Amino acid sequence: MQVTHGIVTDTGIEYYASIDGRMQWIERPINTANLTTIAAYVDVANKYNLTQLWVLPGTRVSDMFEQFDDTFVTSSLEQYRVFPKELTSYLVARCNSRPGQEMSLVVPAYITGLPQSVTHMGDAKALYAYVVYLLAELGIPFVRDAKGTGIALLKHANNTPERNSYIRPLTCTVQPFYEHKQVDLSWSRTLQPEEMGYRYLIAIDRNNMYLAATSGLHVGSGNYQYNNVPTVFNKKQPGLWLVSLSGDSAFSSELLPAVIKNKSWQDTAMVQAAIECGYQVTVHAAYMFPEAHTTFNHWYTALRDALVTYTNTTKYKNTLARTAAIETVKMMYRQTIGLMGHQPDTDNGETFHWYSRPDIFNAVVGESKRRMFLTLTSLVTANIPVVAVYVDAIYFLSNQPIETALPTTIVISDQIGKFKHKGSYPLSDVSHMLTNNPQTLVQGLAKYKREV
Repeated sequence: MQVTHGIVTDTGIEYYASIDGRMQWIERPINTANLTTIAAYVDVANKYNLTQLWVLPGTRVSDMFEQFDDTFVTSSLEQYRVFPKELTSYLVARCNSRPGQEMSLVVPAYITGLPQSVTHMGDAKALYAYVVYLLAELGIPFVRDAKGTGIALLKHANNTPERNSYIRPLTCTVQPFYEHKQVDLSWSRTLQPEEMGYRYLIAIDRNNMYLAATSGLHVGSGNYQYNNVPTVFNKKQPGLWLVSLSGDSAFSSELLPAVIKNKSWQDTAMVQAAIECGYQVTVHAAYMFPEAHTTFNHWYTALRDALVTYTNTTKYKNTLARTAAIETVKMMYRQTIGLMGHQPDTDNGETFHWYSRPDIFNAVVGESKRRMFLTLTSLVTANIPVVAVYVDAIYFLSNQPIETALPTTIVISDQIGKFKHKGSYPLSDVSHMLTNNPQTLVQGLAKYKREV
């Protein structure tokens, strides 16, 4: 095993190294009081042939960063090119005289885009193992935070002659996709008089919903084409469609969430959802990508396999590191998709990147919602009253326990994309929480669970 990173503590630098053919934990004493510039950290990394240094949270050397200012970086710019050029919790330094040599400094205590299991990890061996675990399963080193690593993984996953073009930057404006951005499902209703006699309110939620939606998903590549005349809908063509609905559907009732608004711009997946729910769709205009690819497939496989493999306690023995790695991967896919939908604030210096893709964000969220409507259709077909849907969770009424309450088409499983049982509640205890505001239900059930 090649040593690539070390953990900076109050007394020195710690890492595993091969000594006489055996891996041993090494503690090298250093005067951490001198670590007041990025150059000082680079000197430590070079001395021990390390390419990444992690500062252990909860230590004095970590707390020192609260006192530093941008001179931590600027004082070293004659020797090193540093990115960015101001103090942040993740810095990359390259030696001016040796352009190929690079070192990164990670101060996890101050990284908001990481789970608390990392930002508060005070065990040097666990932090070291955490970095090893990420590298082992993802095949790339940590970059900046969860979303930065997720974006780096997406680029790495498409870094082949065949797939490089999948993520090439667009030269057209993506403003229409920002203006018609998909939003998560959020709906609830009050009980009907005849429903008051049910025994249970049952909640299920889809495991890793957004990650599951990326598997096999076709997203646009290259520039889109705008068509401002009626056209035929193509479920295999990524894009944005101005559609109106006709016909009847169970989802026309106020007792179920609306699939889409009539005469509105919708992502491909949500137009397909409307068709699957029984509507006829007329397309009035469209932004369509002629070129489409399964850009996420390798990315999905890497994250899916990581989530599964990290549960292997024989291969990954450090419990703290294993838990942190699982939480980071889950944060990674959520934040990566979120970043693709984020509109850069150019007035405050934010810039567009190749991953500034609200069309892809819409495709993932839209596909997630389409799959939720398929599940809702199964419940409706089985005459099961649905009373709320919130993001990845469905709430319904039943006189049976969860083991016998669901139709066979809905499987309770730990697998990605399947549903898990979120909770069962006596309806008589929680019926007052069912209003037209789903937040009332979500927050009320959370409080109920704490108190019962």
